Amino acid sequence: MLNILVMGDTHCGDAGGITHPSDFIPRLSYLQEPLWNWFTKTLQEEGPFDALIGTGDAVDGEGKQENVGLIQNDTLEQAKMAERVYESTQIKKKYLVYGTPYHTVGTYSYETPFAEAMD
Repeated sequence: MLNILVMGDTHCGDAGGITHPSDFIPRLSYLQEPLWNWFTKTLQEEGPFDALIGTGDAVDGEGKQENVGLIQNDTLEQAKMAERVYESTQIKKKYLVYGTPYHTVGTYSYETPFAEAMD
């Protein structure tokens, strides 16, 4: 039987999103560290995984409406943040779908650089 990780809505770039430790902001570590620890603990407890299916909203986008709050306004940097989170799973086979246009589409598709990096 295959063990597949299905994950989405990481909203990288938002204070309430999953943030890799290399992207932590000291004043927000009280929020970012517990989320990261939960994420990595879950991976360890439920893994190893044969494949990953990313269901979209890997990035938070341009902040059209304030949620918790953007920590990174640059959507290309958000894509790199998402890449670090997804690569940290160490799962080789990754399948991705685009997220909601609200978070992922503006002057271009914000998840495209992320998806291309996952090839």
